Amino acid sequence: MVGRSILIVDDEAPIREMIAVALEMAGYDCIEAENSQQAHAIIVDRKPDLILLDWM
Repeated sequence: MVGRSILIVDDEAPIREMIAVALEMAGYDCIEAENSQQAHAIIVDRKPDLILLDWM
C-alpha cells in the first residue's frame, strides 16, 4: 500500500493508536489528529487518501 495515507481523527488517544497500529500492520501510512482543527491543518498540508473520524 505504498503511498496510501489515512488520517485518523478521534479525541481518545488509545482509540487512535489502536486503529493506527492495525492499519500500519496492513501497510498504510497513518496520520493522527485529536480534533477538527488539527485534522483540517493535516488535510490542507498532506491531503490524505482516506479520513476516518469519530462522529460523536
